[in-house]
Amino acid sequence: MRFCKTQADALTPSLVTGTSGSPATARCQSKFVNSLGFTYINARYGLFTRENITSAGSYTNRPDRVDCTSKPTCSGAEEQQNYARWWAYYRTRIQMTKTVAGRSFVGFIGNTSSTPPKPNRLRVGLITIHAADSGSVSTSKYLKIANFDTAQASSFYTTLYAQVPSGGTPLQEALSRAGWIFAGKLGTGLTNGIPAADDPMQSSCQRNFSILQTDGYWNGANGQTISGGAIANRDNFNPLIVPPYTSPMVDRPTTGTYDGAPNIIVTKKVTTTETQSICGQGLADSCGCTKNNNKRIRDILTTERRRSPSPTACKRATSPCSIRCRRKAAPSAAARAGRPRSL
Repeated sequence: MRFCKTQADALTPSLVTGTSGSPATARCQSKFVNSLGFTYINARYGLFTRENITSAGSYTNRPDRVDCTSKPTCSGAEEQQNYARWWAYYRTRIQMTKTVAGRSFVGFIGNTSSTPPKPNRLRVGLITIHAADSGSVSTSKYLKIANFDTAQASSFYTTLYAQVPSGGTPLQEALSRAGWIFAGKLGTGLTNGIPAADDPMQSSCQRNFSILQTDGYWNGANGQTISGGAIANRDNFNPLIVPPYTSPMVDRPTTGTYDGAPNIIVTKKVTTTETQSICGQGLADSCGCTKNNNKRIRDILTTERRRSPSPTACKRATSPCSIRCRRKAAPSAAARAGRPRSL
């Protein structure tokens, strides 16, 4: 694509070269320019060659295609299927967005009643950047955060695939709205229309993420603090001189459920290592192994101790180690003599 000074040059099927005007400047150029006295705003599209994909055809030079049985050559049927797949799922930006989001989350769908059962690993919701254009969050553009089981996944995909893009790109306001949801400020301002029962927080130490998909630079309304004020610049601060984060970041009362008693020490399992030994070598054995009959496996846990505000949400480890015995064949004479032997 090139941009021309005149519409006539942009539309003519003839070759356009050279300069025009005084002072002489190029008739068309590759860059869009819209300024006083120097304007290239008329789009001139290149020529396209039509190629029909037929089932009897053969298409070469496709070394990276995983769907062709004889790559780098694809049959006509394989090429038609590839084009149909692109047309249905990737042809436009919104189609590509829906496809990527849909494929990314499908592996996390939980199903506790399946065989074997698949636990719920994530809690997922959805809200669009234009969810509250009417002044209240629309139920067709919002899905509350819940366990990503089969029912929630069905609602998620139904809501996602029904979206039709339009309007500007108010990314800052949209991210502020997501922040308000996690902060528990619901049913007012940016979250007007979202009931208080949709508060996604279940414990103070849960991890929360906002994934934003957009096709361009932000515009529209600015973001808002939890109190409804302007966020302003949150990056250009020296925390040693000017503490920037002094305003409240949540909008729920302090409770024992979320905050707990102070100075609670929580022990959490971090890593596991195993040591193995032959039982019955004249050493005391704490797991009941008898000579030349069992081996002992002792799990040593590395623990992390930290202060946590939520004793109900972050569970205390019950034991720093565990011991279990397993039956094994009697060791060889070499093992009894003390020489190394693989277990």
